[in-house]
Amino acid sequence: MNTIAKLASVLAIAGSVLSPALLAGPDPDVPSKVVSYDDLDLSKAAGAKTLSRRIQSAARRVCDTAIPRRDLPSMGVYKQCVSESIARAVNDVNAPMLTALHPPSPVQTAAAR
Repeated sequence: MNTIAKLASVLAIAGSVLSPALLAGPDPDVPSKVVSYDDLDLSKAAGAKTLSRRIQSAARRVCDTAIPRRDLPSMGVYKQCVSESIARAVNDVNAPMLTALHPPSPVQTAAAR
């Protein structure tokens, strides 16, 4: 894993990616949250679980800022934002123990085809 990826990941809404975005800098128009995991051993279950909680929390904060949940359709968009942000973060970190905690949903599996 490269040094940039090891130091931090950028969690952002739809279309953004993690660690490689740090090389060029985050898109100022896309809300994002830096999630540091340099203190974690991702080859251990405890480290993967801690990073999973950090990613989930960051995804909720980013999506909550970007998507007001005033009605049922907005709530659906918010939930999709959180789910996609988490999936992208887990995919981009590419740590087997973390990935095992977040198996792809049927929707994500179908979208990947």
